[in-house]
Amino acid sequence: MSPRTRANGPGADRGWSRLNVRLLQPWMSQDAAGGALPTLYEATAPGAAAGGYCGPGRLFEMKVPPKPAAIGKLARGAALAARLRDVCNARVGVQWPQRDSGAAA
Repeated sequence: MSPRTRANGPGADRGWSRLNVRLLQPWMSQDAAGGALPTLYEATAPGAAAGGYCGPGRLFEMKVPPKPAAIGKLARGAALAARLRDVCNARVGVQWPQRDSGAAA
C-alpha cells in the first residue's frame, strides 16, 4: 500500500471525493491564522477569563471568530488535574508547584 493511500484512504483521489473536498473545505476548515486566533485571543484579550477555554464560535465550533467555550465537568475535576500534573512531572522530570484548588489557572 502506498503512503498516499495510507494517508488519504483508498479512492481519495477520485473525482467525487475531490469535489466534496472543494465544496466543503471552505465551510468546514480555516487557514492557519484562523486556527491560531482562539489561542491568541485567550493570551491577549482583556476580557479573557483566567483558566478559561476559547475556541471557534461558528459552524459547530469549527470556524472563527473565537468565543468562550464550555469546559466539561470531567475536565474541571481537581483530582484528575492533580493526577495529570503528577504524571507529567514524572515523565519530564520537572516538579511544578501544586496550586491551591481555589486559585485561578
